[in-house]
Amino acid sequence: MGSRTSVTSAFLTCGALLATTMAALPIMAGDVTNDEERLPEMVVTAQKRVQSINDVGLTIQAASGEDLQKRGIQGLEDLPKLVPGLTFTKSIFSTPVFTLRGVGLYDATWGAAPAVAVYTDQVPRNFPVMSDALDLDIQRVEVLKGPQGTLFGQSSTGGAVNYILNKPTKTFEAGASVSLERFDRQSFDGFISGPLSDTVSARFAARSVEGGKWQYSATRPGDEIGGSRKMAGRITVDWVPNDSLTTEAVLTASRDRSDIQAPQFVSTPLNIYSAAALAAANANPATANPYGVVNNAQYAALTDPNSLGYRGNFLGEQAVMVGRLNDKNLINAAQTAGARAFLSATDPAPNSRVADWSPGLLGPSDNGYYQGSLRVDYKITDNMALTSLTAFARQKIKYGQDLDATPARIGDVPLEGSVRTFNQEIHLSGNPSNLNWIVGADYDNSHTVQNNFYYLQDYASNAYGAIPCSAAAFYNANACKGGPFAYISITENDFSSKSKSYAGFANVDFKFTNNLSAHAGVRYTKNKQEATYCYNDPAIDLNQGTAFIFAAALESSPFASGPILPGQCFPIGDGFQGTTKGLPTKTPLTPPPLEENNTSYRVGVDYKLDQGTLFYAGVSRGYKAGVFSEIGA
Repeated sequence: MGSRTSVTSAFLTCGALLATTMAALPIMAGDVTNDEERLPEMVVTAQKRVQSINDVGLTIQAASGEDLQKRGIQGLEDLPKLVPGLTFTKSIFSTPVFTLRGVGLYDATWGAAPAVAVYTDQVPRNFPVMSDALDLDIQRVEVLKGPQGTLFGQSSTGGAVNYILNKPTKTFEAGASVSLERFDRQSFDGFISGPLSDTVSARFAARSVEGGKWQYSATRPGDEIGGSRKMAGRITVDWVPNDSLTTEAVLTASRDRSDIQAPQFVSTPLNIYSAAALAAANANPATANPYGVVNNAQYAALTDPNSLGYRGNFLGEQAVMVGRLNDKNLINAAQTAGARAFLSATDPAPNSRVADWSPGLLGPSDNGYYQGSLRVDYKITDNMALTSLTAFARQKIKYGQDLDATPARIGDVPLEGSVRTFNQEIHLSGNPSNLNWIVGADYDNSHTVQNNFYYLQDYASNAYGAIPCSAAAFYNANACKGGPFAYISITENDFSSKSKSYAGFANVDFKFTNNLSAHAGVRYTKNKQEATYCYNDPAIDLNQGTAFIFAAALESSPFASGPILPGQCFPIGDGFQGTTKGLPTKTPLTPPPLEENNTSYRVGVDYKLDQGTLFYAGVSRGYKAGVFSEIGA
């Protein structure tokens, strides 16, 4: 199997147009028990200033923290219960993926810019993987639909989700709650808040979640996973020395050692035969497959060069896999057991709780997160204020992923890495008479590291087939003792990325009359990304049975560059700076940087009837940065 590297270089802009005037009905937390009862107005900060939700000319959904608890909404994955048009899923490596009104980005890369931005008190969580402790001590959540590029910047082409935290109180308050759920899942939430002096107040909140193992192995009775082991805490300190200056410092930390969810097996094409092909295979003990499934139509699609489903190496892969099923003289006897486990998994799971995975792979993860932020508001005049918002965050990530969904080591992938971000925003705002305006600048800096180690121990049927023994012997003379072939795989992918973004923005709202107002905004963004890749084969003895070598076959490989030594990075495609296709290098491979410039905008008008109904129309355009994917092409 060769390594491939690719860059998605154009994933730039997305627009939304309200072609007809729409009525904005009030959306507020609480329950109506009487048709004549009027719900209290909810205050939001969707336009970076305090407003009633009924005065915001945007498609917005909001709910209080109390309402979130009542509806059982505990994290990002539960928000679709509240917000129509919002979907949540997980990528192949469990990276969270949001889609809003059909706009989203499905990518397993930890540092991929999303299409739906997530914020905590207007502080960005730059990447979806940085979603720990979002549900801790929440005052409310606001979901803005459609491009929000002018005020919230890049990665908000689909919309923006802003979590608003509970603030320190001027009087002493405290509270706690305990919940017991299905599968013995237990959670505790608590807070304490109050003044520390005449000018300082603080709030501390904590949460822990334990238990809840809900998945069980189809082949190992008593082996269960899916449990949560989470702890999170946050301290917020407000300092108000005078009427002009307000500061708020927030520090959030969390530890997550929860189990990763196991995928469910559906089928494998390596078991598919025509009736005639299966009869012929089972007539020979060397090719017999007791797990073969007859599907004449699918077999024809896999083997017919004129079919859209044609897989040119299918018969070779099937022969290698079944050969391993019946060969007792392989390098490692566990490979035979792995092939047997993989081929025997022919039926989908009977219910959502049944799954399978390699023993020990999907144990506790080891993830940690912390974020610190400082907001300073200085009132220059009665109608003008300067705001500075500074934040830094770090996410440590370590867990395993079973991609084959069987006890075999076909696609076992331990992942490890980190994400670091720094954000700075400064803006000046004012509200003289009938005018509200804001002008400011942003700077974002991020660095990600994502290392994937591929255990493909039981997988011997790949696109390039097996390496001849003469090539494998370059690494280990004993590799040939079990037969004429050694098995190959890519065993490690080290990926890192850096991104810097600069932006300037302005927005203005003007009220012509008590009923009619107009707004306009613009943002210019300059973004630069860099990435490094290194597909390589660690120096591991084949006799250990833990991984297989990745090598270019000396005689028969399409690559004529010679052997690839352990630890060397190997480029397959063109486009890497300072490298030549097929020639290994000792240093990571660097594609050209991705540099982008974008101008986003928003214009619209609002008309509010005397009885309170708001009509609004607008045109907006957002920006989403391009992506260096950790999966090379």
